[in-house]
Amino acid sequence: MLNLLFTLLACFGEYSPSVSKGLISDGNIEESDSLVLDRDNDNDGFSPSEGDCDDENPLSFPEAEERCDEIDNNCNGLIDEGHNKWWYLDFDADGFGDINETHFGCVPVAGYVENPIDCNDADFFIHPDAQEACNNIDDNCDGKIDEELNFVQYFDADGDGFGDPLNVTEDCSPISGYVGIAGDCNDGDIRVNPARPERCNNIDDNCDTLIDNDALDALPWYEDTDNDTFGNPLLVQKSCTQPEGYSSNLDDCDDSNSSINPNAAEVCNNIDDNCNTQIDENPSDGTLYFRDADIDGFGDPNAFTNRCSLPSGYRENSDDCDDTNSAVNPNATEVCNTIDDNCNTQIDDDDPSLDLTTRSLYFRDADSDLFGTPNQTLAACAQPNGYVADNTDCNDLNPAQNPSEIERCNNIDDDCDTLVDVGATDAVFWYADTDRDAFGDANNRQKSCSAPAGFLADASDCDDTNSAVNPNATEVCNNIDDNCDSLVDVGAVDSLLWYLDSDSDGYGDPDNLERSCTPISGYRNNNDDCNDLNSSVNPAKTEICNNIDDNCDSLVDNNPINGASWYRDFDRDGFGNLNRTQKACSQPSGYVTDSTDCNDADTSINPSAPEICDNADNNCNTQIDENPVDGSTFYLDADRDGFGDPTGSKQACSLPNGFSSDNTDCDDIDASVNP
Repeated sequence: MLNLLFTLLACFGEYSPSVSKGLISDGNIEESDSLVLDRDNDNDGFSPSEGDCDDENPLSFPEAEERCDEIDNNCNGLIDEGHNKWWYLDFDADGFGDINETHFGCVPVAGYVENPIDCNDADFFIHPDAQEACNNIDDNCDGKIDEELNFVQYFDADGDGFGDPLNVTEDCSPISGYVGIAGDCNDGDIRVNPARPERCNNIDDNCDTLIDNDALDALPWYEDTDNDTFGNPLLVQKSCTQPEGYSSNLDDCDDSNSSINPNAAEVCNNIDDNCNTQIDENPSDGTLYFRDADIDGFGDPNAFTNRCSLPSGYRENSDDCDDTNSAVNPNATEVCNTIDDNCNTQIDDDDPSLDLTTRSLYFRDADSDLFGTPNQTLAACAQPNGYVADNTDCNDLNPAQNPSEIERCNNIDDDCDTLVDVGATDAVFWYADTDRDAFGDANNRQKSCSAPAGFLADASDCDDTNSAVNPNATEVCNNIDDNCDSLVDVGAVDSLLWYLDSDSDGYGDPDNLERSCTPISGYRNNNDDCNDLNSSVNPAKTEICNNIDDNCDSLVDNNPINGASWYRDFDRDGFGNLNRTQKACSQPSGYVTDSTDCNDADTSINPSAPEICDNADNNCNTQIDENPVDGSTFYLDADRDGFGDPTGSKQACSLPNGFSSDNTDCDDIDASVNP
């Protein structure tokens, strides 16, 4: 029988006997087992007897290239050798891993990265690619804190903006009490720094090491060669103190002669002694001369000059009392002309030599109203005090009663026409009150100083035959002008309010209203329109996204029918609460478009969060602690022998049912095969 089997095998191909586990029992090769060992089921060129460790997988045979596929490709008893490497936990998902949290394998694991260069894997903003910020933290993991951000700062004790160059420090953010500008030479005095102007105070105000140089308040000093305390305006220098040989004034006109200066007295010497640009004017040793404008030989006492010699047109005497009239002077004869002709201080006096033929008759004006009484007269050359040329005053004891006065309502003959209060200018019109409603008729009037019977001062009655019609009456809807305002039924107390409907949408404008007893064309009896120029805007409209209050509820785009749905993101993690939503045209503050957050009070719980061992659904997939980034690796123990299959693993917080922490089982379907 065995010979027949060998013969058959020879017909189908070369037979290569081999010894394998389970094929040798009593020293003889069983015929059925040898056929299995020599068969190449996966057509990879190797049979089990030739070392193929998985004859159902063409990727596994002794000469195969090992791959990263969790299979022993080259049948050397090792899986993925040469492809495995270390992976590092990236807890903060910033692309950089924690060197202390590792995983070894060839297949990437969720939440792990290839690099271990994160110096703080709990902070997304700290990693080697981060921008270094001024926060006393090594943001970019280069071992330095706030590098290249520090700047020099100087202590500014007096708060003047300039620091002490000897008290310096460096920091990346401004330090209270420090400034970035040095140069203060006295940091205890706010009035001393490089920005201050130099002043006369014996202090180096501007820190230029010079005291009082070019001081802002330095005074000009003028050279005083003749020591008369008056300086030369052409020779000046500025200084805080008076230089030797200099004066504070610049008024000297001859600095070589101490007797010539503004304080010197002008004398008759043909020199400008007092520096006023005039020569010998008003000299102290001069003579007074008086002007003789009318050339009558007598000078005017009020027009004189002090000169060294007699000027032309002047006299040595001052006896003229009118230097504009040559007929008036001490040598003239007094005449009746209301002039003091002879300058004796008397006018038209009683000197027998005077001409008295021109005297006139004057009348006593006791009340000084310029009208005299005919009963008291006086003849004189000129009008005497208290007398006038008029004699028509009817009461010379009352200045308000004379022919020039106007007649007034006062029971006096004011204008002296013998008539009392007749034609008085302050007489007023009085108006008939026929209907006795205390309002007069403007068309029925009389002028008088007092009211005639049945007349009033008022003229505002528009119907003096009807006592119910007058300015005090209340306007009502009756087609009558009740209150005499020239308007019929306008403002009637029983009228209705009507509101303009410019856009004809059936709703009125609350800011454009009229009162009327009857409906007004184009008006409505409601005031609900918030935009009466747009018929698409009124309380009956539906709110849409257009930046307009369409339905006049004082809210713009609130709950619009075409608005998007937004979800409350209380924890600001970018994921919203499905149960807290609102419709809006644009994103409201604190809302997002996503509605998949399962715990909106915890920013670490959302669909993008890594699952960790905390008995919570961190990533909102309805599962708790599945494949946690901080969990342990457990291996499938299908045959329940306590040893796990290295090719079947999962991450878990605790040992799952049917798994083992061991990964050394080489045949997980046979409980009798394990280490």
